Amino acid sequence: MSHISEPLNLRAHLRETNLRLEIVPFLDLGIIALSFLLLDSPFITAPGVLLDLPQAQHIDAVHAVTVLTVKHKDLLLYKDRLMALDEFRKIALDEKGSHENEILLVKLSKDVDVQSFLAICDAARSAGFMQVQLAVEEK
Repeated sequence: MSHISEPLNLRAHLRETNLRLEIVPFLDLGIIALSFLLLDSPFITAPGVLLDLPQAQHIDAVHAVTVLTVKHKDLLLYKDRLMALDEFRKIALDEKGSHENEILLVKLSKDVDVQSFLAICDAARSAGFMQVQLAVEEK
């Protein structure tokens, strides 16, 4: 059976379909995705405050720093030992007067309440620490 279009030879004018995979659109998508990742990443928009610190005239004395890490309300790390808050109070009373020129750096996790922090400050005062500095984790 012959087709109506055969006398006009229309099949000769048809182009073959091109089945190649083009890579340029995929490169465009990759560049766009990379730019979104870089612009939305936290290292570019990290919060912070720029401080211009004044020059110190002189330093009276160098103070030793003792670190106390508080992970939970009743989980403290002091002098490479895990302990509860009551045990820290007891140790602070035993070491009374031995920390006269020392600073206690308290590293708190976010879930520690103010009541526990005030109890730590009270124990530090009884141990004779000169100052208490606070460092809080954001996580």
